[in-house]
Amino acid sequence: MKFAWIDLRTVPHDQRSAIVEAAVHAGIDGVLDDTPDVLATLPPTIRRVLIPADGVEPDANQVDLVVHPATDVATIDRLRDIGGAAFVNVVDEPTLRLACAAGTALPYTVVSFRDPTKIPLEIVIAAMDHSDGKLVCEVSSTEEAAIVLDVLEKGSDGILLAPRSASDVFELARLLRGQTPELELTTLIVDSIEHNGLGDRVCVDTCTHLRQDEGMLV
Repeated sequence: MKFAWIDLRTVPHDQRSAIVEAAVHAGIDGVLDDTPDVLATLPPTIRRVLIPADGVEPDANQVDLVVHPATDVATIDRLRDIGGAAFVNVVDEPTLRLACAAGTALPYTVVSFRDPTKIPLEIVIAAMDHSDGKLVCEVSSTEEAAIVLDVLEKGSDGILLAPRSASDVFELARLLRGQTPELELTTLIVDSIEHNGLGDRVCVDTCTHLRQDEGMLV
């Protein structure tokens, strides 16, 4: 199931209370910050995620998950041994390989991509295909979140978004529900059939709409 974390690090202090309240009300999975002050006040229904700022010591009683910046394989190996989570800023091929390594080794990997295309994200998703780890992709808007959630028809497991307002939080929650819009069907009667020349062969991908033992008659 897809999930989202709300990033408070760049949210203005006068908007934090409303955004946190919206996240709790909308059923958002987690809230992320670089200090535990706000995280410690959250209800137990929401995951408290910390990316420690310099000099901040994580307290197990105040947070549920600590995400450590990773810049080399040695950090990934250390985090794997303790079941930790990593943040990887993907800016080139070495950091892309590092993100793939983290994704296959750790329970949670948070990634940020400098490349505006989704090609690096596709590579990380493909590398994690048989992994139990969860990939969380940082996005700049709910519009980008909608794209990231569907990359390779699989998408990132999670979204990290710094909302501009409480409305962004509720829009993100709506995207995560992923409801198929209602389709209005009209009954038609076939009066006659006649040959009209050769047609084009098309392929309709129904993998995301049909479950096992379901089919479609066209």
